[in-house]
Amino acid sequence: MPTSDQKKIEARFDRESLAWREIYRRSDRNPFAYHDKLYRKRYVLDLLGRGSGRVLDLGCGAGEFFHELKLAGFSVTGADFSAEMVRLAAQAGDGRNPVVRADAVRLPFCSGAYRGLIGVGLLEYLPEDETLLAEILRVMEPGGTVVITLRNARCLERRLWKFYTRRGWMKPEAIGFYREHNLKDFQSLVARIGFTGFEYRFCHFYPIPWPLSKIGGKVNNFLAHFCERIFSRSRISWLGSTIICRFQAPDRK
Repeated sequence: MPTSDQKKIEARFDRESLAWREIYRRSDRNPFAYHDKLYRKRYVLDLLGRGSGRVLDLGCGAGEFFHELKLAGFSVTGADFSAEMVRLAAQAGDGRNPVVRADAVRLPFCSGAYRGLIGVGLLEYLPEDETLLAEILRVMEPGGTVVITLRNARCLERRLWKFYTRRGWMKPEAIGFYREHNLKDFQSLVARIGFTGFEYRFCHFYPIPWPLSKIGGKVNNFLAHFCERIFSRSRISWLGSTIICRFQAPDRK
């Protein structure tokens, strides 16, 4: 990654670390409030499943997955490139989870060290996928499970945001490097790297386009909950703005 982009991303997440932590601490019980990151968290944990052994939360942020990962039976390690995120993550849960500041494509871990790995909101801030996936494969146990989130390039709502941005009606969403993914291309790359058992589902639905969603906020949010229930497991690739992928490291026996 160009140094200038990396510095911008580090500065952004250092500055917004507390805000990102609070995203995962909201209640999802109000049907007229749609907290998309809570759906993403639930689906990531469901796809990873329960088990034992060590799990790496790569790009762990403030460590808001640590508690649930431990409840699922895992021993958790966190890694992030933001110094402020690492500081907050070290305090997460019971404060006993090892957390390191690290570059995702040059991890300071032994080969075959982890039974599971999650990478939530990570790939969009890296310049390419192949180097990261090869590094993930290196640190995974044979048969270990990887869960990665992607921003969906085919999503109609995201295409509309791009149109607004080109017209100058909205500012670019992210500071620094930012990418979206084509699901089929990513699936092909995952297989070429050597992973198996690719599965996916969608999340983050925005049924009423902006700026109408601001006017009819409660209706938009209620419909978003409906879309999560009906379309999250569908194969309609242009609805959900985020893709959650699960795949396995090959069994080398």
